[in-house]
Amino acid sequence: MVVFIDTSSLIKRYVEETGSSEIDRYFTEDTIVYISPLTPVEMNSALKRKLREGSISDETYRAAIGSWHEDVHSYSIVMFSDEIVSKAIDIVNSHDVKTLDAFQISAAVLSGADESVTSDRQMHRVLEAIVNTRAVYI
Repeated sequence: MVVFIDTSSLIKRYVEETGSSEIDRYFTEDTIVYISPLTPVEMNSALKRKLREGSISDETYRAAIGSWHEDVHSYSIVMFSDEIVSKAIDIVNSHDVKTLDAFQISAAVLSGADESVTSDRQMHRVLEAIVNTRAVYI
């Protein structure tokens, strides 16, 4: 199986949240996980924000960021290209979404994944409207 997982869902792999066990089920030998080219930056930002806001401890942050840095190379990344930019522009023009969300959605479409997973309701709505595969909200 090929799956695209956006940052809002992938963070559940590194920090225990509602939906973490659902995300974990995607991590098998038979699954290829695609991420957006934005995900490495967003993941670092999201983990740092959780630490700053006090929703995770320093120990949890260190464990999560360490695991993330070990795992990031195992993901397939949809690379920045003229095509991803063009698709993101089309998404912004046809669906009222923010810039970074448009890039995530564009990456999901271009990944060719069997499923696209998000924990963002608006992104899920747009994914359901434009992808030819299953859009999953966790």
